[in-house]
Amino acid sequence: AWGAALDVPSLGHLGALISMAMVATVVFRLRLFGRELSSSVAVYAVALAATSVVGYLVVFRWFGTNSALLVLGTASITLGLLAAAREVVGSLQLRRGRAQQLTALGRFSAQMAHDLKNPLAALKGALQFQQQELAQGRPAQQEFMELMAEQVERLEQVIERYGRLSRVEPRPAPLQLNELVAAAVSSRQAAEGPAVEVAQQLDPALPECSADGDLLAGVVENLLRNAWEAMPDGGKLGVRTGPAELEGGAAAVQLSVVDSGAGMDARQRERAFDDLHPTTAGGSGLGLPVARRVVEAHGGSLRLDAALGRGTTVTLLLPLQGPLITGESQ
Repeated sequence: AWGAALDVPSLGHLGALISMAMVATVVFRLRLFGRELSSSVAVYAVALAATSVVGYLVVFRWFGTNSALLVLGTASITLGLLAAAREVVGSLQLRRGRAQQLTALGRFSAQMAHDLKNPLAALKGALQFQQQELAQGRPAQQEFMELMAEQVERLEQVIERYGRLSRVEPRPAPLQLNELVAAAVSSRQAAEGPAVEVAQQLDPALPECSADGDLLAGVVENLLRNAWEAMPDGGKLGVRTGPAELEGGAAAVQLSVVDSGAGMDARQRERAFDDLHPTTAGGSGLGLPVARRVVEAHGGSLRLDAALGRGTTVTLLLPLQGPLITGESQ
């Protein structure tokens, strides 16, 4: 009666189309079919697709002549499929995240072992030589004693550097950001080769800031490494410096690193500053989180702008002067 009075059109096909559009939107939003499509994901997808086809056929068979029940049935099946898809994808992403964390921990451990291995090898060699000299009744060689002391100092520096990465304790001194950036870019170009075209726009009138040169050099190196890893087949990299202001109006200097890589989707941007969550295929997941902690410990800020297919821009601001935030990161 209501249908005849209001002349309600048949909504069965419209409901089915809307339901399919909802499923497609969620599938792409959750990246169910990512680049690394595994066999288990494919089986889940086929099972969900088969279930949806059977469900929709049953609904159309039973309620084909009743528009209201047809829309209700298709919507119910769609919601059930969405819930199942989200559960499956959430479980897969959790397992993938744990695997990535273990991989990142392995890379971090390997880097630490590499940093400790060289001074330990030199120290061991010098100590063995001294033992041989003493066993043959000859006095210890002064140059080898100095070498051993130098390697012990190197070990202490490595341990201190890794400790400062976790605590983030800046030791400020006058710093010319342009010089630090130019040296980091030159070093990275020498290591990576000419595949990436680099355009530097360093403000010649940039004033000095007060910062820890060692910690900040690590930040810049990480940003450049991320940019290069985002462009494995080559691309364009822009590095710019200039004056800026912090939110409170304090004078600051600014560094922007812009790459033409694949960029990031919304989910990657949300987790970019999570520890051990790499933003590039070969990353450790420590670069951006550590960079932000270091910059914030200096009283500055770090901003990430990225869009899928349009590259990534990382901008850091450092105050020219002012009290530093030391101790644990915020």
